[in-house]
Amino acid sequence: MALATLMATDAFFTLCTNNLWGTMSDKYGRKPFMCMSAVGIALGAALISSSSSVALWFLGAAVDGCTSCMFGIGQAYVSDISGPEELAGNIGLFMGLAAGVSFMFGIPISAILAAKVGYSTNAKAQSPHQKRRPSPLPRRDQCCCRPGSFDA
Repeated sequence: MALATLMATDAFFTLCTNNLWGTMSDKYGRKPFMCMSAVGIALGAALISSSSSVALWFLGAAVDGCTSCMFGIGQAYVSDISGPEELAGNIGLFMGLAAGVSFMFGIPISAILAAKVGYSTNAKAQSPHQKRRPSPLPRRDQCCCRPGSFDA
């Protein structure tokens, strides 16, 4: 439930501010807002990943949502530099590259970071009414399908 609320916070602030950043980038240029978006997304991710408080997680999601205009401004930049004949192809290429590059680099980078830093949940950030539930799955020593159990 908390993760869904956190994601909804990010999406809400993106919805509220994306039009503003698009209008401002039309007036003042694309590059300053792309830089602002990169810094804001990094700051939001740093707040979320380094905090042990749920309130700071929501602050990080709000900062990330308020500054996550990179994709829309990137599309606007592609439409600025493309002629009417090649606009559809260039937008498709931009979207394909955005998805492809994020998968090509994002997954290996996260795997390297998880191996070096470790992947764990922050137990301090759990709300007080949340209790750890025992796993519904049997422990390994209780499992009927452990190695060697089918030997004759």
